[in-house]
Amino acid sequence: MRAYNLDLTSRSDMQSQAITIYRHLRSKSMPLTDNPADYFPDWALETIRIWVNEGYRTTNTDPIIEGGNIIPPPLDPEHPLCVRKDLCSLTLEELTTYRECLASLGAGDLKGKWQELGRLHTHWCLHYQEATFPWHRAYLLYVEGLLGCPIPYWNVFAAAAADPSSPHAGLPQVFLDDTFTDSSGKLQPNPMKYACALDGKSKVGGGLYVTRDPILVAGKSHDQWAGKVAQFTLYHRQILLALQQWTFAAPTNVTQAAGHPFGVPWANIPTFSPDGPDCWYPYRGDFDGLFEQPHDNYHGWVGGDMADNSYTGFDPIFLSYHANLDRVVEGFLQDRKSRGLTFTANFPLRPFICQAGEIRYTDPRRYLYTTIGDMTKNAKALGYMYAEPAEADATETPTPRPSAAPCPGFSSNASDGARPSHDPDPEKNPFYIGRETRIGMGSGERGTGLKNKDRCIQRGITRILDASRVAENLPADTTRELVQVVTDLETRKVVPESEWSTWGGFRGKLVWGKGE
Repeated sequence: MRAYNLDLTSRSDMQSQAITIYRHLRSKSMPLTDNPADYFPDWALETIRIWVNEGYRTTNTDPIIEGGNIIPPPLDPEHPLCVRKDLCSLTLEELTTYRECLASLGAGDLKGKWQELGRLHTHWCLHYQEATFPWHRAYLLYVEGLLGCPIPYWNVFAAAAADPSSPHAGLPQVFLDDTFTDSSGKLQPNPMKYACALDGKSKVGGGLYVTRDPILVAGKSHDQWAGKVAQFTLYHRQILLALQQWTFAAPTNVTQAAGHPFGVPWANIPTFSPDGPDCWYPYRGDFDGLFEQPHDNYHGWVGGDMADNSYTGFDPIFLSYHANLDRVVEGFLQDRKSRGLTFTANFPLRPFICQAGEIRYTDPRRYLYTTIGDMTKNAKALGYMYAEPAEADATETPTPRPSAAPCPGFSSNASDGARPSHDPDPEKNPFYIGRETRIGMGSGERGTGLKNKDRCIQRGITRILDASRVAENLPADTTRELVQVVTDLETRKVVPESEWSTWGGFRGKLVWGKGE
C-alpha cells in the first residue's frame, strides 16, 4: 500500500480509508498477488466489515459501538446466467423446449417473426471487417431474448467432428429429424429442419423450406461422406492458426496511420465456398481476419441456403453454428495471453440498441446503438456463458498452408497501349483494381423489406483498394485514369454517380498512390 501512502499498521490511516479498501476488496479490483485469481476470501472481508462497524477496535477489550452500521451486510444480487450448452449435451426436455421456442418464433410460418429475423441478417450483417463477430454476437443475443431460452451450440470445432467414423461427424440428427414430440405429447414438425426459407423459396430448388447439402442429408450412406467430413481437418487448422494471433482486430485508424490499407481489397464473397482459397482473405494479420475464412468455409460446407449470405439466416443451423463461433471468439477475448485486443470500440452495430436487447431500424443517432466495445465484454457481463463441449476441441498445432497460387486480378502482361476498361473480370482486364462490397446496402429485396442505405458509415468501416500494382504496370504511354463503378447487387445494374453520391455514409474517392 506504499503507493497510496497508507501505513497498514497505523489505526488512523486504516480508519480513514477502511470503507474504500473494503469496497475495492469486495469488488475484486485488488488481487492479493500478481495472480488475478487470488482475492480476499469472504471471511476476511466480513472481519473488516465488523471491525469498521464496531468502531475500529484495536483490542478485544475496546468497547463495541452499538448500532454501528457504517458498512451494511453485503447483499450481492444474484446474476443468473443463460447457459448455452453443446447440442450433444442437451437433455430431451431441453431440446424439446428449444424446438418449441423456435416454433413459437414462426420458423415454419411465412407470417411469423422468423422471416423478419432472417431479413435482419440479410440486410444488416457486417462481414470482412472488425465488426463481423461482435455484430453476430449482438444478433444472437437479440434472437435469444425473443426465444426465451438459450441457443445450444453446434461444436464444429470438436476434434471428433473431423472423424468420419465418429457419431459427432456430419450434421447433428436434431437438424434432420422430421418430427418431435412436444411437451404436451403431440407430434409436431421439427422446426430445426422445416424452417421457411427467404419468402418461402429456398436458394436451392425454390422449395418452401431451407435446404442443405445432399451429402449431409444422406449421411454415411453417401459415397462422398468421408471426404466431406474430412474437410473439417482444414477448418480446425485454420481456427487454431487464428487463435495464435496477437490481436483481435486492427481498427481503421491504426492500420491507416501505419500506412497499411484496411483490406487489399477486403473480400467480396456473397456466396460461401467450402474451401475458399487464402487469396480471398487478404487481410490475415489478426484473429478477426483469419477467423473469417473458416467461418465462410463452414457455411459453404453445410451448403444449400447456408451457403448464401442472403439466405443463411433463415436456417436454424445458423444460430447453433454461430453460437459455437461466438464460443471460440469468447475464448480468444478472455485469453489473458492475448494482449492486443484492439478494435474501434465506439463503432455502432446497427440496428441493435440496449445491449442488443432491442432493435431500431431508422434512428439516425449513431450513439444510441450497441457498439463493438459493448459486444467484446466478457460474455458473463452480457448475461450468458458457455457450458463445456461434449467432445474436446481440436488441439493440433496448426502449420500454415503453403501460399496458394495467387488469384487472377493483377496481371503485368497487359499489351502496350491498353487502357483500363469497366470489365470486372480480372483475367480479361489486367487493370482491374478490385471491389469493395456493402452487402445489403440498398433498399431491400426487389425494393421492399428493411431499408438500410445508411449502412455504409464512412468513419470506421472505410475500405481502401490498393491500386499501386496496377499503376506500376501501366505502360508509359497510357493515360492514367481511374474509373469507379457502383453496382446494385440486387439488380446488377450500374448506379449513376448522381444517385450513389446522395447515399448516406457512401463517399467514393479515387487516389493513385500517396500524395497524388
